[in-house]
Formats: sequence, structure tokens, C-alpha cells
Amino acid sequence: MALRIGINGLGRIGRALLRVAHLRPELGLEVAAANDAAEAAVLSRLLRHDTVHGRFPADVGVADGALVVAGAAVPISHATEPAAIDWSAHGVECVVEATGRFRARELAAGHLAGTVRRVVVSATIPDADASFCYGINHRTFAPERHRVVSNVSCTTHCLAATLAAVQPLFGVEHALMNTVHCVTNSQNLVDMAHPDPRRARAAIANLIPTTSDAIPSVGWLLPELAGRVEGLAIRVPIVAGSLVDVAVRLARPATREALADAFRAAEAGPLAGILGTTDEELVSSDFVDDPRSAVVDLPLLQLAGDRLARVVSWYDNEWGYANRLAELLAHLGNSGG
Repeated sequence: MALRIGINGLGRIGRALLRVAHLRPELGLEVAAANDAAEAAVLSRLLRHDTVHGRFPADVGVADGALVVAGAAVPISHATEPAAIDWSAHGVECVVEATGRFRARELAAGHLAGTVRRVVVSATIPDADASFCYGINHRTFAPERHRVVSNVSCTTHCLAATLAAVQPLFGVEHALMNTVHCVTNSQNLVDMAHPDPRRARAAIANLIPTTSDAIPSVGWLLPELAGRVEGLAIRVPIVAGSLVDVAVRLARPATREALADAFRAAEAGPLAGILGTTDEELVSSDFVDDPRSAVVDLPLLQLAGDRLARVVSWYDNEWGYANRLAELLAHLGNSGG
């Protein structure tokens, strides 16, 4: 039986999730309702035509105030607070909180009422019942304890997958990460006041250093690395495609070939579909619409000595993330969630 989900916020991630649910019917996700400030006609247009991901691969329209996606109606409400959304009217079992506004457990828990048993926040929240990266730690899900959970951030997924392939064989003593990340709606298009003085500056005209949610959250997913990872983000003026550049102090000696073999083994084994590798000399646009969380650029692997390594991993910060979110939802549904 399909898991009936509701999406609060049909922004970049909410609409990407709707696409993934349509394209991957094997996951058994049914978008039963959505809530957004915009009218259904506006959302329909944005879903049909996407600058990054192209046309929606099915008919999208509007009928009686609802989105109609591939012939299935998705009722749209316009509440401003989680507790005001009547998810139960549509039999929603799990809500995806994708507005970016309710990033605390108490706020996201406003969705828990009636038929809703679980909330998954598509962002890092420090006080979630649990934080998950599908493919890394999703098997630790406990239905009786984990009611408001976090799918952390796109960068966390990339960094965690990269380090998870290194840790078992070589150990990670410390790591310093820089994510070179495309622009997001958390920035200003032109110079304007913003809580972050750097994000206040024009996103399309600057390289903008800022913080990354991946730093605290990677230790929640891989507890053995807690306190060992630090880093930042550089926002760059492109609309999609990002990379993680991480310098790793290894606990045991390695060679470039041994590291490459470790990534290839992870790609073929425990992280299949999550982590990949490439031997080609590629650029960011080549990874748009790639569903994996991290693709290690093997030509860019570097070692200084035998214990200091640099690893560059590419990721589509929307599409890879939306695929992991959908997989996590399916896992929760299949595990009593």
C-alpha cells in the first residue's frame, strides 16, 4: 500500500520530491495533499516548466483549486502554520516539512495530529528525534521514538557518503570541508539587508563565504566523527550543481590508488546508488539530475604524504537530495512509519 504523504512548501525541494515520487513508483509514495502560500495555478506553472530540471514528464494542470499531476488531484491549502493544516481530510500519514521556516522540533511537530504519524523535515534541525541520511544510518529508525525526523542537508548527504567510504579502511582523524555550492533562496539576488552579512550581498555577482549545516550534522550520522570535522561553504553564482572539497587527515597510511579503489568498492557495494565515482574530467553541469548523493572525482584525488588526502565529490544539491528524501520516506513507511 502506498504511503500517503503531504508536502508543506512546494518550493525547490517540495517540487523536486513531487517529481521523484512520480518518476519512481516503486517507492510507493502518494502525494495526497500539499500546502503552500501560492495558488495552484502558479504552482502548476512552476512544476510544468523548471529552469534546472526541464519540463515535468507528465501532464500538470489545475482543477477546482487542486493541482492535477498525471491525472491525480493534489489538493492545495494555504495555511500559514502547521497546526492549521487539515492533513487528516486527505488521509495524510507522513508530512514533509519543506518550507524552511519550521526548523525546530516543537514547530515541525505542529503537523502531528489526526492521521499524521510522522514528520520529515527537509533541513537540518538540532533537536529532531533523529537525523537520517538514507544509505548511511537509516536502519537506526525506531518508529516508536522517532516522530519528527530530519533529512539533514544536501551537503551533509554528500560529505557523509564521502567520509563513510574512507573511514572503514583508513580512519578519519580530522577533516576540513569546503562546499562550493550554487545559489539558493537563502541569499539575496541584489544587495539587501540579511541576518548573514555575506548572504546580504548580491548572489549573482559574488563568491560568498558562509556557514554549512553539514558540519554539526555529520557527527550525528557518523558518531565516530563527531568533533572531528569542520568547514564552510562558498556560494557561487550558478543555479545547480555543487561540490564538496574535503581534506582528510587519515589514521592509517594510504596511496592514491588505494583510496580510489576504496571509493570504487563503496560504489559497487555498501553505498551503491548513494555514492559514485567518475574517471572523466567533468564540470558542475554534468551532474545536474544525477540522483546520487556524491560522485567522487577520481582525477582530482590528491595526497600530501601518505596520510593527508584531498577528495572532491560532486552532487546535484536538489535532485540527489530529493531522491534520498523519497527513499527515506519509503523506508519509514515500510518500517511502521
